[in-house]
Amino acid sequence: MTYRAFIANSSEQPIFISLNTGFSHVPPQPGVSSYAVSKVGSAHLIAYLAKENPALRAVSFHPGVIPTSDLAQAQAEAIGFSADESKFTSVAPHLVYVACH
Repeated sequence: MTYRAFIANSSEQPIFISLNTGFSHVPPQPGVSSYAVSKVGSAHLIAYLAKENPALRAVSFHPGVIPTSDLAQAQAEAIGFSADESKFTSVAPHLVYVACH
């Protein structure tokens, strides 16, 4: 898997950041089962990476609601989330912070 190559070729204090989604943290919603389940799996994979590789700082980062389609926006509103109007650009400083601290 990609993370094994990453770990084998990383620095002495590697940082692995995975972008995740709010749909992995809310009750099941219609129409997003495969997406949500894959993101729950991703979050657990990051937890296992951290546990199995003590030198690795592994982070599963949930940037908030970023509407990527009308369907995603409607689903976000249905569960009470409001969209981040600035889209992904507001996330970048947070990712830099996580990577540096």
